[in-house]
Amino acid sequence: MVKNYLIATMLLFASAAMAQGTYPPLLKNRVKAHLEEKGDGAIWRPGTYVISTMNDNEWQNEERATGTYDSNGNATTIFTEKLMWTPESSTKRYSYYVNTFNSYGNLLAGVTSFGNDKENLEEAYKYEYTYDEVVPDFVTSDISYFKTDGVWTKDLRSKKNDVTRDEKGRVTEVVKYRMNQKGEYITSEKDVITYGEDGKPSQIKVYEYREIYETGEVKLGQSIAYTDIVWKNCDNQILNGHILFQGANRILSAKIIVNDAEHGCIKVEYGPGEKDYTVIEEATPQGLSIKTINRTEWREINPYDSYSILNRRETYSKNSDEPEVSVNYESVTNDAYGYLIERINRNENNGVITSFYKEIGEVEYDKTYGYPLVYTVSRAESMDGSEPVPVPGYRMEFSDYKNCRETTGIENVAVENNDNAPVEYFNLQGERINKPSKGLYIRRQGKLVQKSIAKD
Repeated sequence: MVKNYLIATMLLFASAAMAQGTYPPLLKNRVKAHLEEKGDGAIWRPGTYVISTMNDNEWQNEERATGTYDSNGNATTIFTEKLMWTPESSTKRYSYYVNTFNSYGNLLAGVTSFGNDKENLEEAYKYEYTYDEVVPDFVTSDISYFKTDGVWTKDLRSKKNDVTRDEKGRVTEVVKYRMNQKGEYITSEKDVITYGEDGKPSQIKVYEYREIYETGEVKLGQSIAYTDIVWKNCDNQILNGHILFQGANRILSAKIIVNDAEHGCIKVEYGPGEKDYTVIEEATPQGLSIKTINRTEWREINPYDSYSILNRRETYSKNSDEPEVSVNYESVTNDAYGYLIERINRNENNGVITSFYKEIGEVEYDKTYGYPLVYTVSRAESMDGSEPVPVPGYRMEFSDYKNCRETTGIENVAVENNDNAPVEYFNLQGERINKPSKGLYIRRQGKLVQKSIAKD
């Protein structure tokens, strides 16, 4: 459980969410909304944080991290130490992350090093991203590598997307690839967009593929097509055939075809908020069911990637006059800094609650500048229909805050070269070093920042 918490927190700290292919990126939306709310243009980031977990009703410090940032608040370096580490531990004591970003603030590349001697960490994992030229936040490749016995090997979680456009610049095909167990790229999905006489997409067909594990062969699993589409708005840059209700591409209605057979239709209502929508899908599946009606209501809670989703599914069968009704409700509320304030996930079947998960985050903010000082998370789950009572289990304490828009140290550097600039060195904690001795350092020359190893 602790491991899941640490991973989630590191993702928040490293701003890695920007490279997951959503457009526009969630973190940049959050920062933009926060700047507009505060009105002072400040982006506050902590230089240090300590992670603690509850053990026998007492807080136990598990990990300390220090970070540096660029002028947009993106984490350029993160150095962590496991505070409960012992020589018998199965994991490394120290880890070090170095990230670079492009002019849009999207993650370009990063390297992770581990070790028990903080002056001699070894590179173990690296990742590289590329983006679409027209929609600069859409990831076209997400490649990662791990090092074993000094050799870099491509991670099986690597993936890429190929985008094809016509002479008018409209997206006509998106092919998504992932890696199989042999380390080969295989097709996982293909979206084909056909345009009508009005210049807008008249059909979006999504082919989903599956891999035969024993042979590595790829076969078509199913195809889902949206036809007779009526658009609310469309920019002809359909990069995900499943996301058609938000942003620049929103449909009002369409027919659904599954495996070349008519399956049903959908209608979409928008509002009351600018980003809110309600999707009503009627389908006629095969088997005992004669009809299903899905109603999905998506509502924005605040501008910081906070939302609620209410999904109600009615299934009508040949053997009953009353439908089976299943309901799932999920809500996520974040603050302006991206920290979870509340998460709820509740499932019901015919009016009976079958599972209920609740997570609460409490934040103590600085009274002058408003940034978080202490963040505590409580959570609980029940399977008997009762509402769970969350108990504290995780805490973060932040310090050494800096306004990224004002700092002039290594936090603000961009990835550009300046051969005439003086060379400066910093240790892994971001402190300037006059003359590096043996070990790993950060080397800065002008606007070029990179890792450096001093051998003497």
